[in-house]
Amino acid sequence: MEELRKNLHNDTDDKDTNEEEKLEYLEFLKKKIEYHLILEKYKNLCYSSLGKEYLDSLHPYNVDAQQELSYVAELCDFVRANGYPSSDAFIDVRHILQKVADGLLVDGEEFILLLRFLIGVKSLKEIFKTQRLLTLQNSVTNLVLKIGNYDEIIERIKQVIDENGKIKDSASLLLKNIRNEYAETLREIRKRVERFISQHQNLLQEATYTIKNDRYVLPIKANERGRLKGIVHGSSSSGSTLYFEPEELIPLNDKLRILTEEEAKEVARILRELTSKVFDRLQSLLGDIEVLKRLDGLFAKTRYVIEKGAQIIIPGGNYLKLSKAKHPLIPEDKVVPIDIELPTDKLGIVITGPNTGGKTVSLKTIALSIILARSGFPVLAGESSRIPDYDVYVDIGDSQNILENLSTFSGHIVNIVRALKLADENSIVLIDELGSGTDPYEGSAIALGIIEELIARRVKFIVTTHLTPVKLYSMSHDKLITASMEFDPETLSPKYRILMNIPGASHAFEIAQKYGLDESILQRAKEHLDEEHVRIDELIKSLNKHISELEERKRELENTLREYQRQKREFEEKYKLLKIKKMEEFD
Repeated sequence: MEELRKNLHNDTDDKDTNEEEKLEYLEFLKKKIEYHLILEKYKNLCYSSLGKEYLDSLHPYNVDAQQELSYVAELCDFVRANGYPSSDAFIDVRHILQKVADGLLVDGEEFILLLRFLIGVKSLKEIFKTQRLLTLQNSVTNLVLKIGNYDEIIERIKQVIDENGKIKDSASLLLKNIRNEYAETLREIRKRVERFISQHQNLLQEATYTIKNDRYVLPIKANERGRLKGIVHGSSSSGSTLYFEPEELIPLNDKLRILTEEEAKEVARILRELTSKVFDRLQSLLGDIEVLKRLDGLFAKTRYVIEKGAQIIIPGGNYLKLSKAKHPLIPEDKVVPIDIELPTDKLGIVITGPNTGGKTVSLKTIALSIILARSGFPVLAGESSRIPDYDVYVDIGDSQNILENLSTFSGHIVNIVRALKLADENSIVLIDELGSGTDPYEGSAIALGIIEELIARRVKFIVTTHLTPVKLYSMSHDKLITASMEFDPETLSPKYRILMNIPGASHAFEIAQKYGLDESILQRAKEHLDEEHVRIDELIKSLNKHISELEERKRELENTLREYQRQKREFEEKYKLLKIKKMEEFD
């Protein structure tokens, strides 16, 4: 252990390397506690990919959690007063702006999307402008009001493009003249087509026209080709029909083609002019999109507070208290909130009890609550909760790694060594089933050595175990708190709640009996236990039974109190009505 401590204290002077190690460890931690699954729940509340990207980017080392969460608190007030803003302000138009930056032409439909976005942004600013509740310099309101004014672009898009993304005739005088001339030429073509049909109906397969190669043609019988002057532009698959352009339509079709090309040139010129206007404001737009990206993420967090009942807990200090904390992935009707407290004058908590009691979920809930709060996210916990600004290091879950030829025990040790290397006084280490995966006697010794190392370095920690020596050590150490997972001795089933300052029994014999292990085997097994172990275990079980009875009595008293208060309110209401009635009778 001394050698281990020596190696651990061989600190590097390279701060950048330490930061890189922390970021690398953070990715490992996120996988261990399934952070990405929780993040998806927040991302699903975003308006667009903008907010999702923003939430993806957040972690404890790149965010001012206090400012971020104060923004969320402000937006909660904003939403309760104004409702949620339109999603138009958060449309992702970066692909359009990329085309502008690359010197490419933006088409009409893309400009309509950009218009929706700009109008949405303008509307968002107007709502915040009328919201004069907060005038703080660092408020979200001031952040939004710094977004640029794009009225000139909005008006120009409206002037030249209709709601379907088509360039309006009124966009320019030249375009209007071209389209008028095109319409006149088209009318003349149709007039001549109708005349041709009436004069040569016997030569046609059908009394109609079609378009081939952008030219108006008529379907004539193949054997009648020699009787007409004009150009053939193809035939039917059977060869019985020819698509024929009469001589008199040739100059008009030529004119249509020329007018189409002129129209395309003028439309391109108008779009270039409009694209140029956007290019002039490109840097401003890109900067404002970064603000909107953040705002989208903030509104997602706001939704999480309002819809899920999450709390805004600004991390700080070195006091951990989680009240009614819930694991975000467990359904509301199944989740059991946990309460846990690690005061400033204590260094660690040792949670004991049976393996099925919910210890792993509790550790993950603690880790998630700290990481989320430090990354600027609201958490599912009670108002009285307090979260320290601690780095989190864990060994949670099965650490067996077949690819690296690591047993469960070896995997645990690798994770613990890695955590010890990085942890300091501003950290908390969470270890699940400390000392497990090997011989219980040696596992207990190693577990105690690790706990002593953490205490010596004043690193906060929470560990779970069902090893008796570790349990006894924690009960006798003034810097440690012993806790347990509540267990129903009647039904032999876990209640998944943490009981602070109460040691837990493993209930191994009772559970084995419940699942059918022969009574004779259990009797022989008990003979192998030493008397001290049995005595301690029985004391713990007796204590837990009394606690369960007290908890039940407490719940009964609370229910009685609620019923009394209900009856009192009912009586007072009846008395009030009776008094009013008597006064009316007196009058």
